[in-house]
Amino acid sequence: MRTVSVCVCTFRRPEGLRRLLLALVDQQLPEGWRMAIHIADNDHLGSGRPVVEDMRFRGVPAHYDVEPEQSISRARNRSVKSAEGEYIAITDDDLAPDPHWLAQLLVAAEVHGADMVHGPVVPHFVAGTPRFVRQHPVFWRTNPETGAVRGYTRATANCLFRRSLIEGIEEPFDPRLGHTGGEDVAFFNGLAQRGARGVWCREAIVHSSVAPHRSTFRWLFQRRFRYGCQHRRLVGPIGFPILGRAVGGHFRDVLRRQQSEGVEHAAEPLHERMVRVAANVALDAAFALGVLADLLGISYREYGGPRFVLRLRR
Repeated sequence: MRTVSVCVCTFRRPEGLRRLLLALVDQQLPEGWRMAIHIADNDHLGSGRPVVEDMRFRGVPAHYDVEPEQSISRARNRSVKSAEGEYIAITDDDLAPDPHWLAQLLVAAEVHGADMVHGPVVPHFVAGTPRFVRQHPVFWRTNPETGAVRGYTRATANCLFRRSLIEGIEEPFDPRLGHTGGEDVAFFNGLAQRGARGVWCREAIVHSSVAPHRSTFRWLFQRRFRYGCQHRRLVGPIGFPILGRAVGGHFRDVLRRQQSEGVEHAAEPLHERMVRVAANVALDAAFALGVLADLLGISYREYGGPRFVLRLRR
């Protein structure tokens, strides 16, 4: 029997964790495969423990551990430390995978000879969410054909990789990114640079219920600012030409999403069109401000502690 470990980080989302565990129980695995679940709770109080214990009572075996230091990197490292089997899959406590999610990832890895596989996250918004928020590329990443080796974002929301890739590595996810985020992109980019082959799997779908506080201009502004702060470290040095291409690429992603959803701008009310255009310009300005903040030595923290930290240069 071959084993795939599903690793999950959780932080004070008991209902989301419960929904995820129920979805994992419903996974239809290929013949000859078994699943092991590994949970790292980043709440030092262990607020996720009652949910895990309840699931165990219902027959859902899961390895549970607490990472007391609030850091997304350290939580991810703890979750994969006890993983077993050939493959590790990762998803989050605010997501719910389709019943064939894990099987599709495994099939893609085997068929395409891949060391790592990524798939799409489909967002679901609360009623009344503004159109420009629903269409923003932050929620709609590119979704190429299955087997594609480029043209997509490598993230932990929906992924699978060979456990052998991290054997002997004490901290696969960089602790220096534990408060800023971006640890997953850095991790997979590092694997790719060391020769790991990655592919996309369009059929491996997870669903995201976008929380109301994330369905706002303010949250999008903060996220674009954070991307600007991290661009140099995760992607490379950025100058005005590259900044222009990044901003222009963002506009193309917005337009592609609007076209793929059949949005008829001619029928769009003028005030909505003005809001959409103004919001997208402001969000690109947020990215540029993030790049500037990084050059000035300012970091934006997504997880724990003060939002802004001045990095002292030596």
